[in-house]
Amino acid sequence: DAHRSNLIRIAWSGARHLQRHRETVWDGQVVLDKGRILRAEGYAFDSPAEGITFCNEQRVEWRSITTGDTDGILLELDAPPEARLHFSSPPKSFSLALRDIQDEPRVYEAGGIRQQVVVQRVSGAAGPRNVEFSYTDTAMPAGCQAYYVRVLQQNGAMAWSSPLYITREW
Repeated sequence: DAHRSNLIRIAWSGARHLQRHRETVWDGQVVLDKGRILRAEGYAFDSPAEGITFCNEQRVEWRSITTGDTDGILLELDAPPEARLHFSSPPKSFSLALRDIQDEPRVYEAGGIRQQVVVQRVSGAAGPRNVEFSYTDTAMPAGCQAYYVRVLQQNGAMAWSSPLYITREW
């Protein structure tokens, strides 16, 4: 499909368990067997010790630890639909053809507490600068409640609003 995005997000998340030392080490790599990786960038890495450590036209390597949060990579590819991505990391390894990566996420469970890898095509287009929405909390208890607006950016970074305080008096 000539109109399909060539931008792929591979994101991993979760923790081994809920106690101390719950972190999951995701150090690993992804290899493309045909075509080229044009660009790779980190997604939601939250420490300078984490991130991409090596990248060429066929392989990307990274260091990553999650404790319930999400890390990952964004790949811009120039590859045929039959090309395969081979993901390899201690919690999970798998292989899939580019033709099988759609807009809907492909989820690979890796055990633990929400440990998983999610692969999905994403749009390379810039998102809207202004958004309007409404929300009704049908289960809001009486009293003052704080509400926040969270924006998730394409690179995995988040922006939060200041709290909006709403008081229900009845």
